[in-house]
Amino acid sequence: MSGAYESLLAAAPEERAALQKRVTSDPALFGEAMVDFAGRLLGVEGLDLSSSHGSVPQWDSVNHLRLVMEAEKFFGVEYRLEDIPGMRTLGDFVGAANRVSGCQARTKRV
Repeated sequence: MSGAYESLLAAAPEERAALQKRVTSDPALFGEAMVDFAGRLLGVEGLDLSSSHGSVPQWDSVNHLRLVMEAEKFFGVEYRLEDIPGMRTLGDFVGAANRVSGCQARTKRV
């Protein structure tokens, strides 16, 4: 597990938003955390950014929607509705979040 993912899991509520912003603003850090997050959600080890719904049997349509909804909540990002069908790999999840605001994922307003 990546340090970023573990840090987000352990973060106190008052520290979480700042940590989410730090993780999602760094594509490499966000990618590492997304791989760990998806592995835990899908119950699969050995994922990487090229892992896709075609290469992971547990990644069906229901789990695709779970990945979207839970990633938004866990990382504090928002995905555009039109991007969701094209998010086929974990790298696509990172890229789609980054496209929302150019260089960084946009954090949700609380």
